[in-house]
Amino acid sequence: MVLAGYFTLCTSASELLAGEGIRLGLFGGAAVPGGNVGNVYRKLYSDGVQSAYNEANSLGSCFGAKVRLGITEGFSLQGTASYNYFTDQKQRVVVNGIEIPQFLTSASFVPVTAGVVWWPIRSFVTIGVTGEVVYTYHSVSVSDSDEDLLRNYGINIGNFDHSRSDVGAALGLSVGIDILGIEPHVDIKNVWTNQFVKGTNDPLTSFLQISLGVVL
Repeated sequence: MVLAGYFTLCTSASELLAGEGIRLGLFGGAAVPGGNVGNVYRKLYSDGVQSAYNEANSLGSCFGAKVRLGITEGFSLQGTASYNYFTDQKQRVVVNGIEIPQFLTSASFVPVTAGVVWWPIRSFVTIGVTGEVVYTYHSVSVSDSDEDLLRNYGINIGNFDHSRSDVGAALGLSVGIDILGIEPHVDIKNVWTNQFVKGTNDPLTSFLQISLGVVL
């Protein structure tokens, strides 16, 4: 009976990890601020994939790492950490009904995610759908040349130059090819940085990652 119980336990553990054990990966590519995502899709429809990716890459970049743990053949746990950087973002502000000249900001986002991957297709071609909870640290800064402009208009620079942490969510799609246990893939993931925790007057902040990576 003891041997039978031990055999059942081992069999159950084997089935749980049937999809994969612990796997590590790296990825990098383009990152698109939420307000510019529509422009990328329009480029995709009108000019094709290469043009859309070039447009996205001109707006921002990302790189990071992931870890996956198989739960069943159809589901895995996943955690990621990445660095996302956006530069020369044009800002418009209206003061007393008057629109001041445009100024530029730069922003960096460091999201750490934890969630689940569902594998509707898992053979030579792999397709995964991800849902994750996200903790994000991000900072925004005004270009030095524009700080005086804001001061002259009596605008609090702290509204555009700050650091903070938020809690949000992410949804993504991963398409890859499994070649002898090595999995090159393309990921598209939308991150809402402050979906669950944000200030009363803060707008919902999001960005899109379009990345190439490999999982070993």
